[in-house]
Amino acid sequence: MQAVSLTLKSRLFRAGSWSLLGHAASQLIRFVSNVLLAQFLLPDTFGLMSTVTVIAVGLHMFSDLGIVQNVVRHPNGEDRQFLNTAWTLQIVRGVVIWLVAVAAACGLWVAAPLGWVAQTYADPRMPWVIIATAFTAVLQGMESTKALVERRHMRWKRLTQIDLSNQLVGVVITATLAWWTQSIWALVVGNIFVVCSKTVLTHWAIEGPNNRLCWDRDVLRDLVNFGKWVFMSSILFFLAANADRLILPALVTPTMMGLYAIAFTIISAPTQVVATLAGNIALPALSEVLRDRPYDLRRVTIKFQKLSDYFLMPMAAIVFVAGPSIIGLFYSADFQEAGTILSILAIGGVSYRYGVVEQCYLVMGQPQIFTLINIVRFVGSYAAIPFAFYQGGFQGALMAIVLIQYVGWPVAFYFKIKHQLFDWRSELMAIPLLALGCALGWPISLALEKIAPVVHDAMPAARAFIKGGA
Repeated sequence: MQAVSLTLKSRLFRAGSWSLLGHAASQLIRFVSNVLLAQFLLPDTFGLMSTVTVIAVGLHMFSDLGIVQNVVRHPNGEDRQFLNTAWTLQIVRGVVIWLVAVAAACGLWVAAPLGWVAQTYADPRMPWVIIATAFTAVLQGMESTKALVERRHMRWKRLTQIDLSNQLVGVVITATLAWWTQSIWALVVGNIFVVCSKTVLTHWAIEGPNNRLCWDRDVLRDLVNFGKWVFMSSILFFLAANADRLILPALVTPTMMGLYAIAFTIISAPTQVVATLAGNIALPALSEVLRDRPYDLRRVTIKFQKLSDYFLMPMAAIVFVAGPSIIGLFYSADFQEAGTILSILAIGGVSYRYGVVEQCYLVMGQPQIFTLINIVRFVGSYAAIPFAFYQGGFQGALMAIVLIQYVGWPVAFYFKIKHQLFDWRSELMAIPLLALGCALGWPISLALEKIAPVVHDAMPAARAFIKGGA
């Protein structure tokens, strides 16, 4: 047992290092790209693309059968017949997603002139951007299941290398097109390139048997039996988790939506680190612990919870205090309203601290808990956000968005107590960590405010140099 434990620890350290380092690098690249693109594109472009991206992600979630989770957790997750059937199902799903997107785009094209949609949804560019962006579903469906086997074994080195290399090249292509065209198509084409390149590399750069088309009824039944709960939960999770970016485009202009998208992108950096820790590291690790030594589940879960808190709590507090200064340093005057939005969204970032516990729902074979939580989120979001907007304007809608993110906490508390995963010391540790983040936020904010004038004075010269060099 001790040997098994040491082996798991070793693999966890290696996997965690690559996964978290890769994700941190990815978020940094994403942020730098965002700042760079803001020099050539207007806020409404970011607002429109954010809305289209949410629609594309929604179509993915509406057809999610839990293939990734199944390969990671299933005892036969490396069987050739199992993997090939899963791959075939992925391809079919990708084609269906794209066809549905084409139909949705045609619906918007008809509805906009009739006045059936408003604000961002009525933008004439949206139908064409949806059709092009959603085609990535076809490309993603063709990704090799060798990548899923790598995830099953927590071998993140090659996957991280593929993602980062794709992202870097994608930034260069997107930024070049943004400078050249100054249109939303720079973002669309860059995204398609990244997805296409990743699909090719999952087949070519990862060792293992190549996929073949296969349709095994027993495997399919197994996939669907588990996936039906993931399917239901994914639909509700998408509608609830993305309620802000689905409802707001119907209430605010593309420019305001662009400011929200900028703030959302920044606060997503720390919250997605926690999501990466939970989904990429905690899920396979806890699954292995439950299979091999279930008595150790509590200890390992608490360790993951502490690791999550040590990072998320101070970061959320720093962003809450320094949000306006962060925007003031990196963005022009057109984007300054995003600072207040960022500070408010940082309050909701704290809600991600139970991402590790939520993986236990899947590990212990209870995905229906996700479904129940997301029903509450769904109903609450679509009732509260429009109501808060009409009562308190955009600020009211923001507060509703933040509060809704905490609806899963009572369930997480109950689940931890019921399954003896609760630890008072780790729960109370969040308070001093938040206080530490607030204390650090003030000097960071002051420092950024002093640097900002120098940066903004240098930006016009940098833009002129780029244009002159090109």
